[in-house]
Amino acid sequence: MIPNIPEDQVHQLTGLGETLFPDRYAIHPEETWKEACARWARGGAAAEHGENINKWEARFYTETVTNRFIPGGRIMRSLGRPLQATGNCFCIGPSNFDSREGWGQATKEVIIISGEGGGVGLNGSDIRPRGTPVGRTGGVATGAVSFFEILNAAAGVIRGGGGRRAALMVCLNHDHPDLEEFLSKKLDLEELKNANASVGFMNESIEDFVTKVQNNQDHELVWQDSVIKTVKAKDIWDTIIHNSVKAAEPGILNLYLMNEMNNLWYCKKIVASNPCGEIGLEPYGMCNLGCLVLPRFVNRNSTDLQWGKLNTTITTAIRFLDNMINVGHYPFEKIKDEMNNTRRLGLGVTGLHTMLLQLGMKYDSEEAFAFVAKMMKFIKHKAYEASIFLAVEKGQFPLLDREQFTKSGFCKTLKPSLRDKILEYGIRNCAVLTVPPHGTGSIICNVTPGLEVMFSPACSRTYQDGEETKTIIVFDPMAEKLLAENGDSSILQGALDVSPENHMKMQALVQEHVDNAISKTIWLPKGYSDEQELSNLFMKYLPKLKGVTLYTAGSRPNEPLTPIPFEEALKMGCRGGACDI
Repeated sequence: MIPNIPEDQVHQLTGLGETLFPDRYAIHPEETWKEACARWARGGAAAEHGENINKWEARFYTETVTNRFIPGGRIMRSLGRPLQATGNCFCIGPSNFDSREGWGQATKEVIIISGEGGGVGLNGSDIRPRGTPVGRTGGVATGAVSFFEILNAAAGVIRGGGGRRAALMVCLNHDHPDLEEFLSKKLDLEELKNANASVGFMNESIEDFVTKVQNNQDHELVWQDSVIKTVKAKDIWDTIIHNSVKAAEPGILNLYLMNEMNNLWYCKKIVASNPCGEIGLEPYGMCNLGCLVLPRFVNRNSTDLQWGKLNTTITTAIRFLDNMINVGHYPFEKIKDEMNNTRRLGLGVTGLHTMLLQLGMKYDSEEAFAFVAKMMKFIKHKAYEASIFLAVEKGQFPLLDREQFTKSGFCKTLKPSLRDKILEYGIRNCAVLTVPPHGTGSIICNVTPGLEVMFSPACSRTYQDGEETKTIIVFDPMAEKLLAENGDSSILQGALDVSPENHMKMQALVQEHVDNAISKTIWLPKGYSDEQELSNLFMKYLPKLKGVTLYTAGSRPNEPLTPIPFEEALKMGCRGGACDI
């Protein structure tokens, strides 16, 4: 049952959000925000029974229409359609990757999942390296990178087919013999341009590899326990740093840490991540996404959060996302089985920088770091508590071994009382938290995306409107509000005003309280060339991060965002969120 929410509490679409919402997420061009929220609420409540249907439909509607919680993009678009493809994140991993049959199967799976709007990640480290003899044919293998080229071509076709742009993450472990070829591939921006590329550290901790770098030791590239080639660890490290600065890739996936902290360490190995890196997954794993919209919880005096309201929203959001597992469509039966066995969720946060500005805090101040750590610890404990309550009501996830689960690296960060409750009552979901990038969704919410700093108080934004490319001037609403109210504009910062170290510091302190992973960009200024500084920062922070993505301003053509000095934008006569150039 849809409640009557006072109009002054209903979220209003403004600026670019008014354009993007009907184009990306509305079920038909005339669907209003309230109608969409009612659609999502009905879809979420369809997993309930009896009196719970009306009860939770009302609560789902209340949390979405007030914009305290926003479902992930796949849920917003798909829920209520004939094909409810609500999953954002997927990982594939054919059992026989090192074969023509495995390549064909993986390509088919990428095409199908991408065609339904899902992002796909995979690790190609099981593929024999280039030049390895192939006994059955008498030829030699073309290697993992050639397989990635096939997937890249397939993703390009999906992108050109009129649907959502294909999202693909290809990963190769740091000890695979094709690593050097892989590292050089993305320097040419025309190569693998439809896929993100990451080096995975799985069989060795980053700390151990860094020790080899510092001591100028050898690093072995191995295939099936045989050393194929020996290189200097420092050469590999320096190449990763240099290429990341020059071409924004490769990213780094700390699969070693992901598995150390993995709640399913006793039965499932994380092998890759989704394209944006916020969810580490086992083969054929999947995840639904949604976000707490943090600025909605700032109290009227802008001095603190409304912690009780935040707790209520967390409880409702966890139930909504868990229900998506029951009502959503799955591209393959094995993905459905995996999801039903693990019930992995991805509840994230968005609007962090907007919230900090409302509270009068500079993004990279010690005050902000302390507040965010306190908030994320609260969210962690309340989300786990909500999943435990769901287990009491609906049952624990099938693969749960309570004793082994509570011994995981992440569960050790929970307060003892929660671990005791898991032992006594079980838990509904193997994992519940993440931080996705939430780009378009944040525009609809009119807040900064995810953990990111606002790109600039004013910028030009280029985007696709159907077949047409448009460019508009966009003002960050909080920046404009602060200036209009003669607030403290000294706390305003753009992404390039925050040092690379403080970007990493924010990600690291949030990661401590997130069981999945985090999507965050570490911004480097245009012309950045201090690779030794970056190397030192990686050595310091990578052991605490499950993944890292760098971006040097100006390193890619056709960048969608360009900062504009605030006063210059005002002279263009453009105010109120966004306007055409």
